[in-house]
Amino acid sequence: MLDLLVWLLLAGIGALVVRRTRLPWAAAGVWLNLLWFCYHNEIGSGWVGYMRGLGLAFMLAATQRQYGCCWALTPWPLLMRLGFNLSAFVLYLPPWGDGLMAGALVYLLVGWMRR
Repeated sequence: MLDLLVWLLLAGIGALVVRRTRLPWAAAGVWLNLLWFCYHNEIGSGWVGYMRGLGLAFMLAATQRQYGCCWALTPWPLLMRLGFNLSAFVLYLPPWGDGLMAGALVYLLVGWMRR
């Protein structure tokens, strides 16, 4: 539950920064991704929560056609921590897929509610 509240707080901060400074979402997304990574690395629930939240944000950015933000929301901090060892990264793909599916579900539910 705390992860959801932190994710909503970061999304709100990102929206406020984008609105006030007129930065593109891609630039704000890089910093939000890094903050999300630091939160999960230090006090959060770990890598699973990081990847799920990142997958959710990635899917929502893709459905809003924010392709620069999608590139910013790739798991680059985790890849850097793993030393770009892609064979070790394979273990983190299932939680990322969970987040992508949750993002698709949110997108479909919002689209259904608009009709």
